[in-house]
Amino acid sequence: MIGQEKNSTPTAQQRYSTILYGDQSIVYPDRNINQKNAYLKIADRLKNEFKRLAWLQKKLPVPEIIDYLQSPTEVEALLLTKVPGENLAQQCRKKTPLLIVEKVAKVIRVFHETDAHDCPFGTHGANHVLTHGDACLPNIFFV
Repeated sequence: MIGQEKNSTPTAQQRYSTILYGDQSIVYPDRNINQKNAYLKIADRLKNEFKRLAWLQKKLPVPEIIDYLQSPTEVEALLLTKVPGENLAQQCRKKTPLLIVEKVAKVIRVFHETDAHDCPFGTHGANHVLTHGDACLPNIFFV
């Protein structure tokens, strides 16, 4: 077009089709990182989430960590693969409340049944179980 520069680099708006806002983070979906669907999560404190996801990698179906970065200004970035399915907050519009409650109960049961003997977080002892910490509908995904 006349009077407009050609820009071969996509803008953030073009690159990220939707920007999602979590309780304490901003999430940018990106459709192609190393041939994987991924999300870039940016927040002030992601180190604990990074450590927990790293520990859970072979124990539960959690996002794969592609990269983690902490800037000198304490802002952190976590690049994660997309988990298949929809979160339960999205499914609430299509499913009955009973079905949603059953799915939440199933996820919590799976967490509690996960072997946590070598868990480096929290306290340890007889009858201790792995817990989610933020088992809300947007954090639970089902296909």
